[in-house]
Amino acid sequence: MFVLHECDVRHCVRHLSLGTHQDNMNDMFRKGRARKAQGARHGHAKLTPQQVIDIVRRRLSGDTPRELATAYGVCEAQIGRICTGKRWKEALAGLGTYEYMQRGKKVQVSFG
Repeated sequence: MFVLHECDVRHCVRHLSLGTHQDNMNDMFRKGRARKAQGARHGHAKLTPQQVIDIVRRRLSGDTPRELATAYGVCEAQIGRICTGKRWKEALAGLGTYEYMQRGKKVQVSFG
């Protein structure tokens, strides 16, 4: 069992309750206190925001994911995640909407 702080004031002993570790984690996420480093702030990031923008622009110009992965030292899957907006969203926020061909299909990605 864990003692949970309902009011989030560390020194307060008036607003306490008992709960499980899962209750504590759910409370943390619900209150927006989870810190998950992403993008350039992540300690193991291999790319900079500028490189991510360059990757998308080169992909739109016709470079293949394999060429980009080799050039930037990441896997092809990561190139795909970047170009579909699943990773590095904060670096690509100003690019707007773009389209490219993937496996013969037109793919549209929008960055707000």
